[in-house]
Amino acid sequence: MGDFQNGLSDQAIINASGRTWQQWFDELKQKGFDQMAENEIAHELQTTYYLDHDWAKDIARTFSDAYDLKKAGIRKKDFEVSVRKTFPYPIESVVGHAKNWFNQENRAVQTKFHERCISCEWKTDQSNVEVQFVSKGKSKTQMVVQHDRLKSSMDADIMRNFWKEHISSIIEAL
Repeated sequence: MGDFQNGLSDQAIINASGRTWQQWFDELKQKGFDQMAENEIAHELQTTYYLDHDWAKDIARTFSDAYDLKKAGIRKKDFEVSVRKTFPYPIESVVGHAKNWFNQENRAVQTKFHERCISCEWKTDQSNVEVQFVSKGKSKTQMVVQHDRLKSSMDADIMRNFWKEHISSIIEAL
């Protein structure tokens, strides 16, 4: 390992997470993360280690690249986009309108609704969409759309524009 991973120094990762790159790699390798896909690693880092979304993704991507998990037979995501917006409405209202939008749009299959999360397979290309809802107080809710397993950078650009254009309209009926 060098002093820099993914363009980030050990000091940057220490400041963000309290560990060096080598400490992260040793920990993740010891716990079997080298047998997981990059998106699974990022999710575990968020939920188990309480890292924020961006740092979890950076660590997962760097670990995945370092151990070349794609060659090890583990499918890494090709391309992904993330779009977030905060709305001046309570979480129950935002989640309800988002569920209605997904039901009416007929763009997804196998949609699963959880209390604060929607996940589905996008019909056109079998990519994954996950929408998370985060309460930012009594009357504010952040909606985060994570769209991954996109096949190309052009697909990623198209879907980023799609979500930027549609994220507000999903909730506009409030």
